Amino acid sequence: MSEVQFIVESIVDFREYDSDDDAVIEYKVKWKGFSDKQCTWEPRESICEDGGTKKKVHQFDKDFMEKNQYKIQKYSSRGLSGLEKVNKCNYSSIGERNIEKFSQRHGM
Repeated sequence: MSEVQFIVESIVDFREYDSDDDAVIEYKVKWKGFSDKQCTWEPRESICEDGGTKKKVHQFDKDFMEKNQYKIQKYSSRGLSGLEKVNKCNYSSIGERNIEKFSQRHGM
């Protein structure tokens, strides 16, 4: 039997939650050669071992923060409370505290 090789095609989402010891960051991974329904949640540490995948994770992080910053500015310019409005619109599952922690952990 041939061994199946798992290659990261793209990072499609992330989640962060608190465990007993520390916060855990996981990324939803789209695997090359597999359908969208077969995406899996993987710990950051396990997928960042490969240099190419590490770049994909970094790009996802950067894009995520840029989208949030754009939305904060957009809603703030309309007189709305920027970060709270962003959380309610698209990132309610992540929450304000986690967005701030995400920013700090990734130097953004």
